Amino acid sequence: MTATPIPGAPSVPPHPAVFSEALYDVFLETLTDYGHIGDAILDPMAGTGGIHRLRTFGYRTVGVELEPGWARSHPGTLVGNAAALPFEDETFDFIITSPAFGNRLADHHEAKDPSHRRTYRHYLGHQLNPLNTGQFQWGQQYRIMHALIWYEARRVLRRGGYLVLDIKDHVRQGKRQHVSNWHYQYLWGLGFDLLDVIRVDVNNYGFGQNRELRLPERVLVFKESAS
Repeated sequence: MTATPIPGAPSVPPHPAVFSEALYDVFLETLTDYGHIGDAILDPMAGTGGIHRLRTFGYRTVGVELEPGWARSHPGTLVGNAAALPFEDETFDFIITSPAFGNRLADHHEAKDPSHRRTYRHYLGHQLNPLNTGQFQWGQQYRIMHALIWYEARRVLRRGGYLVLDIKDHVRQGKRQHVSNWHYQYLWGLGFDLLDVIRVDVNNYGFGQNRELRLPERVLVFKESAS
């Protein structure tokens, strides 16, 4: 999906990890199963605002994005920090989002050769905000930052609301990095019950240092336990 720019606004930098068509199908199926038309949906890591496509189907959407260049792709996206959301407690019925995967998209060196670089840094065109999780490889800092984000997500989600998470493992030095399981374990510890795991087959990166084994993306559907 190509973002629609605001009339008269500066051009929007491309984003290396937009929602695929297959993900929209899963999101809509999940909303049909668990939600209602008119439900309020938040994407706290909204990128170029793909979440707003769900407005076409009668849902209310809000995006939060740390990088102004990407946030200006849609008037429904606010510039802000997912770890410090500007909303009251229990504001949203759903949170639907895809965090950074902690893989090679996090590379942020200055390229010195003409080879294609598919990273957040190179698509944005400048260094990322220091709080942007897109710059962290899988490791302690990645986990610390996402722990803060999930704690804040639970605060703004209504009791008994749903969190829909698109996530993916990756391979580093021949070993699978179990990123998905960490997110599941942390959200379970916050009081979310796992309702469903949906495999989503998408195109994997097939060039340069981003080449990975064909690991699927997975959509994890959680419900806040309302305890």
